[in-house]
Amino acid sequence: MKLIFTALFFLSFTAIAQTDPVVADPAPDTETATIVQPTPAQKATITEAAKKAESETEKRTESGSPEPHHFGVHADLNLPHILNYGVDYWHASRWFSGAINFGGYSLNGLAKGTDTPNGVDLKFANQELMLRFHPFRGSFYAGLGYGSHTIDVKTQRTISVTTPVPGSADVEILDVIKANYLLPHVGWIWTWPFGLTLGMDVGYLSPINPSVDLTTTISNISNPLITQSDIEATTEYQNARSEIIDQSEKVGKTGLPYWTMFRIGFLF
Repeated sequence: MKLIFTALFFLSFTAIAQTDPVVADPAPDTETATIVQPTPAQKATITEAAKKAESETEKRTESGSPEPHHFGVHADLNLPHILNYGVDYWHASRWFSGAINFGGYSLNGLAKGTDTPNGVDLKFANQELMLRFHPFRGSFYAGLGYGSHTIDVKTQRTISVTTPVPGSADVEILDVIKANYLLPHVGWIWTWPFGLTLGMDVGYLSPINPSVDLTTTISNISNPLITQSDIEATTEYQNARSEIIDQSEKVGKTGLPYWTMFRIGFLF
C-alpha cells in the first residue's frame, strides 16, 4: 500500500513539472506613432531650400528695400530760374534718386527810361541733370547738379548822329549770355504711398565757361545820307555796346544762390 502511494505521488509531481505555463501575447499598441526617417535625397532638398531662402533674405537686406524702381514727373518754383519741370527717378534701394529739369520764362518791358523807351526784354532757359544721395533712405538728401542756362537780353536805343549830317537811328541790341554750371545742394523730398511728392532745396549755382554773344540791328535811320558805319562809329553807340558787354560778362561769371521754394510731383 505504501509502495503504491509513493508511486502515485511521484507520477503527479513529474506531470506538473513538465507542463509549460500558458502566457498570452500582449495586445498590439495601436496608439504608438511610427517615426519615418527622411532619406538622404530629402535631406539634400531641405538643405538646398534653406540656403536659397537665406540667400534671398541677404539680397533684400543688401538692397535695403524690396520696393521697385519709381519714375515720376514734377514742377517747381525756384530762384534764379523761376519755373522748372521735369522727370524723376528713384532707385529701389531708396539710397539714390535723380531728376532731369527744364525751365524757361520771359519778362518784357523792364527798366523803361530815356535811353530805353521800350524797356528791356529778358528770356531765360535752362536744362540740368540732378543726382541725389539719401544718407538715411528718407526725405533728406545731398545732391549735385550739372546744367546750362541761357539769358537773352533785348533792348532798343535811339542813337543820335552828327557826322556826316545830323540825324538819328534806332539800334536794337540782342545780348545772349550762356554758361554751364555746377549746382551742389541739399534738400528734402517727402513721398506719400499713393505717389504724391513735395519738396524744397537750397544750393549754390557756380558758373563754368560763360560766353557773351552781342548782335545789333539798326533801323529807322532819319537821314538817307547816314550809313550803318556812321552810327556804329558814334561815341554813344560804342559806350552802349561796351557797357552791355561788360555787364553781361559779369552776370555770366557771377555765382548765384539757388532756392527751390516749392516742389510738387507724382511717382508711378
